[in-house]
Amino acid sequence: MHPPLSPQVSELATAEAVRLVPPPATGIQVLAFVADDASANALRAGLRDILEDVQVQRGTILTAIRHLEKRSTPAALVVDVSGVPSPIDALEHLARVCSPSSKVLVIGDNGDIAFYRDLVRVMGVAEYLPKPIGRDAVARIFAPAIAGAPHVEATTRGGTVVAVSGARGGAGTTTIAVNLALQLSTALHGHVALLDLHLSAGTTALQLGVQPGSGLRVALENPARADALFLDRCSVPVNERLRLIAAYESLNAPCTPTEEGIRRVLEELSQRFNFIIVDLPASPGEAEAQVLRMARQVLVVMTPDLVSVRDADRIRRWAVDSGSAAQTTFVLNRGGIAGGLKPALVRQELAGATIFVVPDVNKAILRAGNLGIPAIKASGAFRRSLLALTQEVAGQGADRPARSWLGRMFRS
Repeated sequence: MHPPLSPQVSELATAEAVRLVPPPATGIQVLAFVADDASANALRAGLRDILEDVQVQRGTILTAIRHLEKRSTPAALVVDVSGVPSPIDALEHLARVCSPSSKVLVIGDNGDIAFYRDLVRVMGVAEYLPKPIGRDAVARIFAPAIAGAPHVEATTRGGTVVAVSGARGGAGTTTIAVNLALQLSTALHGHVALLDLHLSAGTTALQLGVQPGSGLRVALENPARADALFLDRCSVPVNERLRLIAAYESLNAPCTPTEEGIRRVLEELSQRFNFIIVDLPASPGEAEAQVLRMARQVLVVMTPDLVSVRDADRIRRWAVDSGSAAQTTFVLNRGGIAGGLKPALVRQELAGATIFVVPDVNKAILRAGNLGIPAIKASGAFRRSLLALTQEVAGQGADRPARSWLGRMFRS
């Protein structure tokens, strides 16, 4: 148990909150998970002026994670990290299942100023209060943050953009993108957007067994139209946590997305989803390079042949030349196919690169495509191999993401 915050730290917390009583905001949904009755009573009393009711459940941040894996995220979430062995790890897990549009507030038993600053200034948690919390502290610090008061050093919040690019046409890029998005939404319970930039020849909708929406081309060509409401009309729900944003334009209709249009679309999606998986065309242009500049990770899909491996390395260099600071990861699709290069040789050709191998299950994938069902439902081997890649993208691999990424997930 850590001592309470010193008077100086309490003053800092107060100074970083708006002191004025916020206006009533009874439409805000607030859900709290706290481990003791005293904290629950303080939350209810302190938020009474802006909310008619606060839903308080007994438990910690671990309870909240289990809850959000199966249910939608509220506008504001209060979690208790007291007694949790590794609060930072728990917050990382919460970031993967909590919608980026939700404000996260934390209470705990750590009164150290460094811990407070780490949560609020680095990780992007909206506010933090150490126990014991009182009604007045909740009203003075938590209430303004929940009601929408400006936060000191507030930055644009956003989910993780993952660009999926094929070394060559026919490498299986769309299959990887579609099933990666599905795994993130089902196995890891993330809120996921799948953006298909094949505007006239995309197959994401076909693989998912849905019809593409309309309007994506307009948003990409006219950035002024790329607002949240417009994109909501463009998107198609695949399951409770996955939405597809795709088009199926006529082959004789020229599609000319702009850099600004792509940027605006990704920014809007980043405000609402934990992960934005972007299926890039086989020959991306300058406008599509904007995706690479905004991505945290670039997945280059290749097949086990020399030409594909060579072009995969060219994609990696192109990403760097485009100004991308994203991590490049290679996906060797159809690994083990008769006559193909061995994974060991591919790793030798791409020295120092991270490579995930997906086995050759082309018959199962072809059958799944004809039936309009995802490949992960048709092949257990494909599903298991893709799970390792899914965990890497979600930050559960050996190389864990910096806390700045978690800050982008939580920052309001």
